[in-house]
This record gives sequence, C-alpha cells and structure tokens, in this order.
Amino acid sequence: MPDGPKLLVLGCGFGGYSLLTEMRRKRWDITLLSPRNYFLFTPLLPSAVTGTVEFRSILEPARRRLRDVRLVEGAAESIDWEARQVHCRGAVGGEAFTLSYDTLVIAVGAAVGDYGIPGVAEHTLKLASVEDARSIRRGILEQFARAEIPGLSEEQIRHRLTFVVCGGGPTGIEAAAEIHDLLEDELARSYPDLAPLARVLVVEAMGRLLSSFDQALADYTQRHFGSEGIEVRTGAKVQAVEAGAVILEGGERLPCGLVLWAGGNAPVPFVRSLGIPLDRRGRLVVDAFLRVPGKERAYALGDCTAVGEPPLPATAQVAQQQGKYLARA
Repeated sequence: MPDGPKLLVLGCGFGGYSLLTEMRRKRWDITLLSPRNYFLFTPLLPSAVTGTVEFRSILEPARRRLRDVRLVEGAAESIDWEARQVHCRGAVGGEAFTLSYDTLVIAVGAAVGDYGIPGVAEHTLKLASVEDARSIRRGILEQFARAEIPGLSEEQIRHRLTFVVCGGGPTGIEAAAEIHDLLEDELARSYPDLAPLARVLVVEAMGRLLSSFDQALADYTQRHFGSEGIEVRTGAKVQAVEAGAVILEGGERLPCGLVLWAGGNAPVPFVRSLGIPLDRRGRLVVDAFLRVPGKERAYALGDCTAVGEPPLPATAQVAQQQGKYLARA
C-alpha cells in the first residue's frame, strides 16, 4: 500500500465508488469500509427484477477494480472526531474494530423510509439490493401461481394479480414500468388466461409523479403510463399496509397480491449518531465543497447529504459527479 495520507471512505455506492475510481493513481493510503464487497449499479435494479438484465451484469467486485484500495467488509457505527477514528463492526463475523484516518469521506447512502406507517416493514417488499430484486420477481411469480388455483372467482384472481407500487419517485416509476413489461411480455406467454387480469397500480402521496424533477417529465410519465394501462393515483396517502391490501387515508382499501414500497429515502442510523446538523429529511447538511461543517478534513456526498437549496436530488448521476469532483479537489 502507498505510504501517503490515510483516506477512509465509508460506503461503496455511486459516490464512494466514483471517488475511489478517480483516486486509484494517487499515492494515498486508501481504505474502503463497506458491508458488501461489490459495487451495485442501482439504476438497473428494476430491470433485474424482470430479467431484462442479468444480476451479474450490474455487479462489479470492488477488489477487481480497486486494486490499490484496502477493502474492509463492515459498517461504521460511530466516529471519534478528536482521535480521527471510526468505530466499526464486521459484516461477516460481527467483530468490533477501529479504523483511523487523515481524511474521511462519508458516503453511506440512505435507507428506504417507511415514515412510521403501520405494516410497511411486515407486508411490503423494497428495492435497494440484489436480494430485494430477487424477492420481488419471486413474489410476482408466486402470485400467478396462487391465481391458478381452481375455484377462484374472477375478483379473487384480479386481487391476487394486482401489484401496487407505493411511491411515484424514480425507483417506483421504473419498477412499475418494468413490472408492466414483464406482465405484457414473458408472463402473457406463460399465463395467457391470467395475464390480461393483472394490473399495476402506482400510489403517490404528492400531487404528481416525480416531484423532484421537472413538471414536463412528470406530465409525460403520467400520459405514457395512461396509454400503457398502468394506473396512477396521485394525492393518495397510504395510511397502513395489511397482508393483501393497502389502506389509504380516508379508509379506501386496495386489495392486492404484492406491494412494492418505494416511498423515498430515510437516513441510516449511523448518520443520526454523528451529532452533525441534519436537514428535515435527516440528511447531512454540507457546503458546496462537500465539507462536513465544523469537522476538519471530513467530507460527505451522495444520498446521505443535502447540498444546496433546494438540495440536489438523490440520484446516481449526482453522487457520481460529486465523487469525481471530490477526487480532483
């Protein structure tokens, strides 16, 4: 390893990976702390759900690409700012250990937020990992198997083949489109009698889809979904999720076979433990140079941060550009 300044990067998402790729030729002593040993191209996760792309094609082993970087599989639990040390726990065996640094980059991403809505944790599927994508595909196929049981009424079949996507942000929109294509293509051939009874329903609490993007894009998406037969309910807040149904505010019940929760981001517990100012969504407030306020040689980027006003959207493109900038800086 190079005998240069110690750079410690927490997280192997788009921001951290972009930074490390740009830093490979610099004579720094670089350590990456990540609970997984690969980089995941998350924008294609919805396509992996339906088999449009193969899982292995959106994964890249970190050690293969980042040969000059020390990879430690674990997660950060707290930071001793005065001692410049991060207290961690191993991802495999659960052992506690400590990593020191000269420069720290926090790129831990975000979790999927449930906003305290009852039943979300127990009765919905999320889309943030390869394991999640496999679970969603398996869940869709299981609902078709359940709908084949003899003796069911058409209403019961329709309920089992209703797939509700809660959240009209980028993840929810992409997932809904991919599930619709799966129903119209592969499953229409495998289940010619059942597929016409299946439907995809997008439920969004805000007044429009893609609220963090331009209105023109939201309008286009709404029109396109309408022409494709994907149902959209905006201004519909989820009150609770039950086994086999989504309950909206006002008491309306939406019977369904599978619920995909794409309700937006929430801070990971580690971010809340840092004692640093957070915005109303629980993100680290950093300046235009990605510096953590009041902490020397500490930076943060990606979905765990709020940069600018209004804050930059939590997308892969933003995190990737931030990583490249920070490597140069």
